[in-house]
Amino acid sequence: MFLPRFRPVARLLAPLVLLLAAAPRSLMAQDPPPAAPPGPPVVNFKVLLGFLPAALAGWSADKPEGNTLRLGQLEITTVSDKYSKGDSSANIEIVDYSLQRDMIKNMTIGWQFSNESTEGYQKAVTVGGAPGYETYNEADKTTDLFLVVGERFWVHVEVRGEKPEIARAWLGKIDLRALAAFK
Repeated sequence: MFLPRFRPVARLLAPLVLLLAAAPRSLMAQDPPPAAPPGPPVVNFKVLLGFLPAALAGWSADKPEGNTLRLGQLEITTVSDKYSKGDSSANIEIVDYSLQRDMIKNMTIGWQFSNESTEGYQKAVTVGGAPGYETYNEADKTTDLFLVVGERFWVHVEVRGEKPEIARAWLGKIDLRALAAFK
C-alpha cells in the first residue's frame, strides 16, 4: 500500500506505463529524442490547485494535494481533493498531460461505446464542449465522469453513495472554460 503522500504519484504510474507501452518502437530503440517537445510545458500544480472546486453545500473538503513531475521531456501535473458528506464521498482529480496530447486524443476514441443495464450504465458525454465518458454503478451508487479539456487536461470526478446528478454538480463547479484556455 502506498503512503498517503505518494498516492498522487502512484496514480500517475498506471497512465505512464500505458504511455510507455504505446511508445513508438523507435523510442524504445534509443533513437535520439525529438528536437522540441510536442506541446507547451505543463501548468504548475500551484496554479491548477485553484481549479479544484469548493465543497458543495453540506459537504466537507480534505486538504488538496498536487505535484508536477518532470522526467526528461515527460511532464505531468496532477491535483486532487477528496470531499465527504456522511457515508458519501467525492474525489476530484485534474491532470495536465500537455506533452502527451496524442495519447489523450487516442483515449477518447474508445468513448464512443455505450452500455445500459439493470446494474448501471456507461456512455459518452459532452460537457462544456469537452468530450467525456460517464459510468454509473447502481449497486454502490458510484459515478465516474472523465473529461478531456483543451486536448490536454484529464478531469476525473468520482462520487460514491449518490446519484449521477451529484457528480455532474461537482463537475459544474470546475471552470472548464478557463482550464481549456491554457494553450
